[in-house]
Amino acid sequence: MVRSLPPTKPLFLNLSLVTRSISGASFKPYLMSQRSSITLCKEQGDNSYASRNKSSILIYGGEGSSEDSRKLCYDALLKVVDSRYHAIEYISPEEIKEGTWTKNCCLIAFGGGYDLGFINALGQKGTHIIRDFVQQGGSYLGFCAGAYWACNYIEFDKGGSLEVVGERFLKFFPGNCIGPAYPGFDYKNKKGVHAVPVSYKGVLFRSYLHGGGIFTQPRKSLENKESTSDSSQKAGNPQTQRHILAGCTRFFFF
Repeated sequence: MVRSLPPTKPLFLNLSLVTRSISGASFKPYLMSQRSSITLCKEQGDNSYASRNKSSILIYGGEGSSEDSRKLCYDALLKVVDSRYHAIEYISPEEIKEGTWTKNCCLIAFGGGYDLGFINALGQKGTHIIRDFVQQGGSYLGFCAGAYWACNYIEFDKGGSLEVVGERFLKFFPGNCIGPAYPGFDYKNKKGVHAVPVSYKGVLFRSYLHGGGIFTQPRKSLENKESTSDSSQKAGNPQTQRHILAGCTRFFFF
């Protein structure tokens, strides 16, 4: 199962905005999280606490990051994050590798694009800093390429012209991400975009998908004592796989 520690860097969301977003089926990223990892604040919250403890939410904006995805991620977070407690900003690969951002950051987000760009820009140093940040209580939010990159192993367009296959270092999800889940993906156009039906805790909505993958159980050849799935989980059941992601207290994948 996925191992996690109690979060030490709280993430504050505006309760009224989250409620309206969920009921309107317009924005659902935090449906995949547990309440133990976030604090839902009423609009009449403790402003003195906010002024003393304001922290940042950082969106990766370097090589491998899609401009469209960066903007969508920023706009979506702006709708639900309580701005009294958090500032939303972009961060470059150089700033990630410099490392001082970890002191005042509660969450770092990686959106769509291509994860080989992340690897090339950040190298081992930047990747280690991100992993250490999460292990020490920070949170990671991964959309599309950001979700692929955070898994143990990925298979993208295996056997096709866009093939990217290999083990990854972050390993926030100990299994695999295999995609594209739906056909037609092309980096150069939107012909492969799908409005995918998603159901979570009785809430049915459609989610934008362009090249996103499917999360599966760990490969036998890559399993080890620290990243072995719970024996009670059913490897081939999509509902079980979705529950594995929902069970991550500080990691978010889409």
